[in-house]
Amino acid sequence: MRTRPLSDRRQEYILAARFRLTPPEVELAVRLRTFARERLGIDLHVGQLAFGALILSRDERSPQSAQYLTLLLSSGNRAGKTSLLAIIILYCCIDKTN
Repeated sequence: MRTRPLSDRRQEYILAARFRLTPPEVELAVRLRTFARERLGIDLHVGQLAFGALILSRDERSPQSAQYLTLLLSSGNRAGKTSLLAIIILYCCIDKTN
């Protein structure tokens, strides 16, 4: 049984409330979602968006380096870990992000 995908607005609420992302991190997640959807035709789920936003967030004092130097992701089989990493690499290459 397939469930109906979450609306964009509901995803943004979950990113802020459940995953406790800051407004700039939510904006990064929205940009990643827009890129994946419009350029690649892929819909990311909210967990992928949350982890992607943390990967893409930059340090305020030094924008060329990542805000979080060590991130751990523990999720089950077929959760989209490898595909998320490929999408982020494409996004960073096209967006010219470090």
